[in-house]
Amino acid sequence: MVTVDMPLGGKRERDYRRDFALPFAFTLRNVLDLASHPRWALALARHGLPVLENLVGLARAGSDISAIASSVGRDYDSGFDWQGLLALRERWRRRLLVKGILHPADAERAASIGCDGGVVSNHDGRQLDGAVASLDALPAIAAAVGDRIDVLLDSGVRRGSDIVKALALGAQAVMIGRATLYGASVAGEAGARRALEILADELAGTMRLCGASSIARIDAGLIA
Repeated sequence: MVTVDMPLGGKRERDYRRDFALPFAFTLRNVLDLASHPRWALALARHGLPVLENLVGLARAGSDISAIASSVGRDYDSGFDWQGLLALRERWRRRLLVKGILHPADAERAASIGCDGGVVSNHDGRQLDGAVASLDALPAIAAAVGDRIDVLLDSGVRRGSDIVKALALGAQAVMIGRATLYGASVAGEAGARRALEILADELAGTMRLCGASSIARIDAGLIA
């Protein structure tokens, strides 16, 4: 999966307000915030700093994990274009998906060069203020590519009803990030599993309330 909706980091003003940056640096503001959450601070003192498990393999011996995390975005190529994607398609013979599509023409072009799928995503609205919502962009993209490539939806899936809306508007599947991250933050793997269970229960309940007896019965008529 190639992510194309983040050629550079967006201006995340919330992080500025909280004095949060990577590599992490202590400031008066975040030290006071730390002191105001003694339970969390004690757990931090007992267990150490959280580890970004998906980046552990990238760390050199003795490297600080927050420094590694802060350097990941520097490897993005803001000049990556369609020719680069075509070259990647020619070298990578397995399934290839493009994440960050918001326009039907881009979906059609991805299909024309042999991509297997596209992910309709605005990076959860954290990159460009005013970007179109993924759900609003989905119907036109699904109509443009038909069944030539798989269409997935990402960004803003918080409820089982969001999954139903996405499937009804043409997605074959959705991608879930924040919900499972919240669960993992609270209770590790068990928390992530619980988050998925909640979404599955909500999906089934929404389908019953809409009269859809199977995933195949979910269509645009449910939300027309």
